[in-house]
Amino acid sequence: MEEKDKNKKTEEELKKDTDENEELSLDDSNKENDTDDEKDYVTREINLDDLYDGAINNTVVIDPITNKEVLMSNKKPNYTILGVALAIIILLLLYYLNNKSSFGRKTTDVEPNTTVNTRTTQDIESEYGTLTCTYKSNSDAESQDVTYTANYENSQITTTSFNYVVISNSNNNTSAVIEDLKTQYETFFINNASVSGNTVSFQSNGAGFTFSVETNYNRTGFDGLNVVDGQTILYVKPSKDDTVDSLEDAYQNKGFSCSRTNTSE
Repeated sequence: MEEKDKNKKTEEELKKDTDENEELSLDDSNKENDTDDEKDYVTREINLDDLYDGAINNTVVIDPITNKEVLMSNKKPNYTILGVALAIIILLLLYYLNNKSSFGRKTTDVEPNTTVNTRTTQDIESEYGTLTCTYKSNSDAESQDVTYTANYENSQITTTSFNYVVISNSNNNTSAVIEDLKTQYETFFINNASVSGNTVSFQSNGAGFTFSVETNYNRTGFDGLNVVDGQTILYVKPSKDDTVDSLEDAYQNKGFSCSRTNTSE
């Protein structure tokens, strides 16, 4: 009886051990199945900073084929090297554009710099001269003698002189012509004796009169001269626009004979 009980107890212990082994096997099987259920391309990363002292930004991955751990280094780009390479490329490109290519260049035709020294006739040679015009009239009653001179420099009038002499040819009295001319030129003297730049003189006697006007073209107040129309017809009123040619023409039209004398320096 005791031997039966002992055998029964032994069977129960064996059964219990068997059940425990089956449970352990089942747990291992479940763990393996869980591992097998993971996808092949999934990797598990381990930060080496947690495992090793001095490790910097390196990771360990599981090779899906060999299931071995593989150490992967940091693959950040080296920006210093890239910057140096880019700078070299830019410098080479600029050198090519400046020396080997005409791109961006502007072609300018440069003419020889020629200096021409020119001198006018006035600078080289100054021309001085005098225009002389004369008028003579003789009758039984009177004689008229007029001399006009105009000094000029390079065709510009500087000074003029008008001298008019009337003399009676009658020993007894003066003619009506002389008296009329005397009145005209005396009136001119009265009206213009004070005009700037003009020196006017008038002298009369029983035989006739003498009249003269000297004009400085650099000082004359041309607008101030007063010449009565129809009187002093042998005298040409001066103007700031006078030239040698214009004065010569004006006096020749009044019956004067004119000539020029030129002096060059």
